Amino acid sequence: MLDRPHTRDPRVSSLYARNVARTGPRDIVVAGYGGAGQSIVANTLLELDLNYVDPYTEIVHEDGSSTPVPEHAGFRGRMAAVSQRDGRNSCASASCWPRFFKSHLPPEIFTGRPLAGVWLIVRDPRDALYSWYRWRVAFGEEPWDRVDADWAEWLAAPDYAGRRPVEDWTYFYATWLDWAAVHPRWACTRFEDIKANPVLTFKAALRALGIPVDEARLAEAVEASSFEAMRSHEDQAAGQEPHSEQSRMMRRGKVNEWLEWMTPQLAAHFTAPDLVKVAHRLGYRLASSPANDPLSTM
Repeated sequence: MLDRPHTRDPRVSSLYARNVARTGPRDIVVAGYGGAGQSIVANTLLELDLNYVDPYTEIVHEDGSSTPVPEHAGFRGRMAAVSQRDGRNSCASASCWPRFFKSHLPPEIFTGRPLAGVWLIVRDPRDALYSWYRWRVAFGEEPWDRVDADWAEWLAAPDYAGRRPVEDWTYFYATWLDWAAVHPRWACTRFEDIKANPVLTFKAALRALGIPVDEARLAEAVEASSFEAMRSHEDQAAGQEPHSEQSRMMRRGKVNEWLEWMTPQLAAHFTAPDLVKVAHRLGYRLASSPANDPLSTM
């Protein structure tokens, strides 16, 4: 059985809790575990002039507008459309709704909050967790967020939520799938589908959420949100050479990167029955044991 969440989650800062308290029936929660590719989603929505907010780095207001927190300017400056939005006023009142509200947290924090919809962003857990690990090693700011262990050690030990990372990924999506199902409007988008056919994938998700979209404009937003475009912006913002080995948020954006580091020992972390079951619900086929083809693909 999946364990219940801890009542005191260190990820819930006072800023985030205050922002959640300002959500309501015109908010769509964009929920994705770390490393799932939410940066691409954010950039695309902002390029479409839709109101996407990051409640970890912004103060969210009841009228739909938001104010960037100065302490996070360096982080926000690395994101192309985010930095462009910060350079002008927040959304005009007519364009603030629906508001897309980012979350890396399990759904319990939204208990009692009426929502317009739920949009789940998911990625193969092997790739997502590795990407999340690399991000936290390079960019973790809060004590709970920093990671000093190597990859194998991190997978094996309980993390901030009191669960091992694979268990936390499983809990996150199991609970969000159940939560989303009770909303009349919800969508689930896989990172791999965004990479394969971004226009069709975003079009389907936005239509499911009741958001009209012009396909030509969507194609422009997708092009501006490509890995190459976002990587180029980050290099310029951070003063990095294009081929340097410095840390980046836009690190590789690769599908099936896990094939490069997987070993039978590491594969054992990805065989838990709950993980296999939840991954299957999301369209991923994982082996039930390292002996059963540890390099199985989707």
